[in-house]
Amino acid sequence: MTNRPKLRSALKEAWCKTVDKYDRGFVNSERALQAILWSELQASFSEHFPKVRVFVEPLITLGEKTAEKSKVRPDFAICSATKVISIVELKYAPRGKAAMFDDVRKLGKISAEGSLITVFHERYRGKALSCQTYVMAASPLFVWAGFHTGVLQREIGEDMMSGLRGKFFEMHAHTREGKTPEVEFRIDK
Repeated sequence: MTNRPKLRSALKEAWCKTVDKYDRGFVNSERALQAILWSELQASFSEHFPKVRVFVEPLITLGEKTAEKSKVRPDFAICSATKVISIVELKYAPRGKAAMFDDVRKLGKISAEGSLITVFHERYRGKALSCQTYVMAASPLFVWAGFHTGVLQREIGEDMMSGLRGKFFEMHAHTREGKTPEVEFRIDK
């Protein structure tokens, strides 16, 4: 499943179900948002794309080819059998402005690296598991998703977006007191 329209469609479906659960009072924190969206993505992928896995906060090491390495933990890494097809960052600020800047910077760093990504099971203890190495797909999708009042805290500059052009997808849930959140999707072309 490396087809971007199909991936966006699965993400949209899971996001809408997550927004519905928010509207019914099940989302009260960013961790709850993460858990519910993960569950909705797993359900969608396991039914239609059984080889797709969604890793929560995987450790990603950047800079493997240089002496300087940095580590990041995105909210999700969505992987096919061998490739990272999407990286997702979440934000939960239903009473405030959405702070996208740091999340988009992290997505840009990952996009710029474009190297092998290893999903580590460093907190796992039990029977031996092999550590799968995933190659970044040729055309991965970088996703920012958030609950917020519809106001962005800080504009994202062109220099930061240049590495994400054509690969960036936004999922918004605009919150209003006493109303169902308004869902908005933005595709960067």
